[in-house]
Amino acid sequence: MTITASLPPALLWAASLATSTDPSKGPICAIEARQQGSSIRLVGVDGHRCFRCLLPAAEPYFVPEEPLRLSPKAFSKAPTKKAVLVEIDDGGVASFKDKLGNVISSVVWQADPWALSEQPFPNIEQIWPKPENLVNSPGEFMAMNAAYAGDFMKIAAKLGAYPGIARLFTTNTSIEPMIWRTVLDNDWLVKKEGEIWLDYLLSPVLMRKD
Repeated sequence: MTITASLPPALLWAASLATSTDPSKGPICAIEARQQGSSIRLVGVDGHRCFRCLLPAAEPYFVPEEPLRLSPKAFSKAPTKKAVLVEIDDGGVASFKDKLGNVISSVVWQADPWALSEQPFPNIEQIWPKPENLVNSPGEFMAMNAAYAGDFMKIAAKLGAYPGIARLFTTNTSIEPMIWRTVLDNDWLVKKEGEIWLDYLLSPVLMRKD
C-alpha cells in the first residue's frame, strides 16, 4: 500500500464533529483535506456549521494534489496526545502513530459513497465572512443550537491553548453566521508549527418575533 496523506488525528477529530452524518447530504458527509497554497485545509461541514483549519504543509504533513475526502466516523473518537500522526494509504486504512513512529492503532477511513461521488464539495469561502468586517454588535439576541455550540467548546477545551480559550466574533446582525475561534495547542502536533487557528462557522437559529 502507498501512503497518500499524513495528518494530525486531533484536527481530523475536530473536523468530524462538524461533518454531516445524513447520507442524503452527499459530499458533506466527508471531511475534506486539500492543498491550499503552502497549507493543508481541513474542512467539515453539515449545512448549519463549518469547521476550518489551515495547517502548514511541512513534514510530516501532506495530502494528495486532488482533494481527499475522509469518513468522519473513522476519526470521531476523541484523540489522545499519544497519537500525533495518522498515515492514510490508498487501500483505505488509516494508521495512527506516536512521536516515535510506532503504530498504535488503525481504522478504515473510506467515506460514504455519496461523499466519494463527483459532486463538488461546497465552496465554503462563499459563506465565510471576513472577521475584520464583523462589528460585533448584532443589536438583538441571538439563538444558537446548543449542541452545535457545545461541539466547538469541546474542541476549544480539548485542543485549544491558553488554556482552551475560545474567542468569539459575533455577527453584524442576529440572523447572520458567527465565527468562533481558538488557537491550537501545538502539543497535539509532531512539530511546533506556530499559531494555528481552529475556526468554526455557526449559523444562528431563526426565531419568530412576537
